[in-house]
Amino acid sequence: MKNWMWSVSVFIITVAVVFLSGLSAFWIYLIVIPGLIFLFIQVSFMYSFRESLKPEEIPRYGYDSRTKETERRMRGLPAGFRLTDKFYLKGIPDSVTYVFFHEPEPVICCIYNFGTKLAVDFVTLYNDGFTLTTNDTLDAGMAPRPMKNFIQLFPGLPYEKLYNNHMNSHLYLLEKGLKPMYIHPGEFRHYFMSEYRAQGNFIRQIPFWPFILLFRTVTKYGRKYDRPLRKQVEEGITNIYP
Repeated sequence: MKNWMWSVSVFIITVAVVFLSGLSAFWIYLIVIPGLIFLFIQVSFMYSFRESLKPEEIPRYGYDSRTKETERRMRGLPAGFRLTDKFYLKGIPDSVTYVFFHEPEPVICCIYNFGTKLAVDFVTLYNDGFTLTTNDTLDAGMAPRPMKNFIQLFPGLPYEKLYNNHMNSHLYLLEKGLKPMYIHPGEFRHYFMSEYRAQGNFIRQIPFWPFILLFRTVTKYGRKYDRPLRKQVEEGITNIYP
């Protein structure tokens, strides 16, 4: 569902609740608005992580601007990356994803176009379920994540420098004894959806998770990860061996 459609729906529901309830401004701010925010988070999450969700072909109509913008941005990727896949996910918000595999380094790059903004991931997989993700937005650090899923965020950094930061932390993890794992490009969609659903299940197991997501979004929780992995470990933010 596109952002504007969901925003309009929430606005209409809000106006209807306020009009029909006849509540005072005090109760509207205390109960109605927080309740609608809670509902928005929960319904959006349930829809985005529904069991029937799967990668689809990018729609032929209405997404030309996204594909053109994504293809323009992909020209900023460092040498060695090869486009291996692209697909569409119908979540809230919906997204167009371009996938690249590096040769010969064990790095996968994903460029996500959400319509209103873009984000990029550089990802490396390791033994025993460890992963390293380097992203160019703080939003990527808002959701709770398993301790083995390391993340570092560098908002607005050019792709070349972002990749260099990723490789520096990759070398750091090699020094710590982790071993990179490789997957075939043809297996990526299966891996992507498995990790995507695992993330959703992990969040759902946390008590009061909608409020935690709201708190992390309002407080810009992702800022704690806006530094290299080595520094996160030194500052006690991240533990290499959970």
